[in-house]
Amino acid sequence: MQDCTKLYVHDITWQSRAARLHPAGERATLYICHACSALCLSIPKIVSNAKKYGQRIDMSAFEDYQKVCKYYDEFRYPIGAETELRELCRLGKPLKDVHIADIGCGTGNYSKYFLDNGVGKVSMFDGSEGMLSYAKTKVADYVAEGRVSHCETLQLPNPLPDGQQYDVICMNFVLHHLGSPDDDASTRTFPKATAALRNIYASLKSGGHFILLTCLKPQLKTSMWYHGLIDDLDSIFEAPIMDLAYGDYSTLEKTLKGIGFDKMEATVPLHETLMKPVHYYNIDAVFDPKFLQADSTFTLLRNRSKNSGSNETDALHQRLRKLKESNKAEAFMERQEELRRTYGCATVITARKP
Repeated sequence: MQDCTKLYVHDITWQSRAARLHPAGERATLYICHACSALCLSIPKIVSNAKKYGQRIDMSAFEDYQKVCKYYDEFRYPIGAETELRELCRLGKPLKDVHIADIGCGTGNYSKYFLDNGVGKVSMFDGSEGMLSYAKTKVADYVAEGRVSHCETLQLPNPLPDGQQYDVICMNFVLHHLGSPDDDASTRTFPKATAALRNIYASLKSGGHFILLTCLKPQLKTSMWYHGLIDDLDSIFEAPIMDLAYGDYSTLEKTLKGIGFDKMEATVPLHETLMKPVHYYNIDAVFDPKFLQADSTFTLLRNRSKNSGSNETDALHQRLRKLKESNKAEAFMERQEELRRTYGCATVITARKP
């Protein structure tokens, strides 16, 4: 197994397995703050009647995960799971003795990957009953073996139940959901997200690791090749919480260290894509409504279209059809892929509780 890709300030050691990508171990320097990916995550809008950030509402107010959960397993890939597993191996204890809390577990792809690869016990939490229904089915055998302690709803920033302390807590593509009306990007004030992170810190054992999978600002335009067909993509990600979740590495570092974490590192798995390659590299998949349902960027695009009175998804499809008709679609995809292969599709950030 290759060494982790570590990112310190702007210095990055890239990792890649696919022959078409960068050679493993190639070093590079980013001058645009830290590498990351924009991926398909969307602007978190707070439900109008959610006056307090601690109020019990669906974790995501911009995406109906009860509806889209059925498409996740068909199209989505648990990007970063291999990197996270490698981090678990650095805890200094056998994997069979490791207990992980997977917060925002979705349909359970990450939890199942950990269990399949020898992690002793996993506790699974999500804000969507629809997601959890898929997750429970997926790990049913491990539940029977007693290796799944919890598989239940958790509305952040509420603390994890039972006062349990964990060796590792993972939060994969969740932070952007934790916006609140009191967020202020100018003062770096994010009360709901900070409250959730403080509760995570309290639920870790001393020496335990927090693993955060997210996207940082530099790759908002390059994480998916077909996002290059969207006009003014940046405007989709304007909610204040995006300055924390999808901003620069230094903002996350300051926030996590302010809570008490130390020894932070970041990894950019360049060889992975968010969507399963069999679909992602199929140009015609972009015309499939189910495929687009698995990419929340298109939910944001539809919301923006409603406000503008246009149909931006149709406009994207028209652009792609013209590229296909002129035999330029594959060349366009490859140009966009060069950018994705340069900056990655996600960033895995680890932080230790002293």
